[in-house]
Amino acid sequence: MIDRELQDEQQARMFENEYQLTGKYDKESSERIKAFYNSIGKPIPTLKDLYNANNSLVYNKRSNVLNNSFINCLMENILEGTKIPKVQVEREVGFILGIFIEELLCEKLKMNDEYSGNYQLISREFPLKKDNNNQSTNIDFLLLNKEKGILIFLELKTDSSSNNNEQLQIYLDYKKRINEATAALLLNDLLVIKNNSSKPKKYDYIMTKIEKFSSALAHINKTLVIYLVPGEPKNGIKKPKSNEIDLLWSFSDLPIDINHQYSDEWKIIQKYLTELDKN
Repeated sequence: MIDRELQDEQQARMFENEYQLTGKYDKESSERIKAFYNSIGKPIPTLKDLYNANNSLVYNKRSNVLNNSFINCLMENILEGTKIPKVQVEREVGFILGIFIEELLCEKLKMNDEYSGNYQLISREFPLKKDNNNQSTNIDFLLLNKEKGILIFLELKTDSSSNNNEQLQIYLDYKKRINEATAALLLNDLLVIKNNSSKPKKYDYIMTKIEKFSSALAHINKTLVIYLVPGEPKNGIKKPKSNEIDLLWSFSDLPIDINHQYSDEWKIIQKYLTELDKN
């Protein structure tokens, strides 16, 4: 009887061992093999098939080891930057987080009835217009939860001494404006920034990205301001009123298990990022 607890590869290994020992399958095994491969809709493998499958499995395992080695090397180099003046570790971490940010929010907020759901990244480094001129400050990650009608401003800090109150005030002002109107004003403000820039072409790509969400943004008037910071400033950044930072996370708060094609790599990355909590 076929053991349903075993994976396809494990079943194939059992058959392969038998083939290599005897040069053929015995009658009982043949019936089991036929039943198994019929059940998964695949032809019965020959010795050549099994040999190729085994080589492929070994190659994939070797690739995973190489990938993990690279991830370790990459993260060690990034964290080394925290000890070197003027190295912008925040940007380096931001590039990596951008790959996983949608799944991280989805997993982190899945038990929260108000904020749970799927999150889509609109853009990294999204420009927000300053109130008194046509210059801008950039939010690290701008995301959208269409299902719950929520816009996310997620700010990343990797240094405990990095605390820009003026920047936070811009986020809070936008939160208020969006609450009074809709998130569609982001597109209008971006157009103002672009038209007053000495290099307007540089805004074309980001305009294209946000325009894809214009319909959804026109129906959103709720914004969450999230700060991802080293563990120490969690006690230093004050949140006295409801109109301040909505959610304050340290790197240790980030989920380890996420639904992502590079989930194994993320586990290594997350372990290194927790070191930033000591910064």
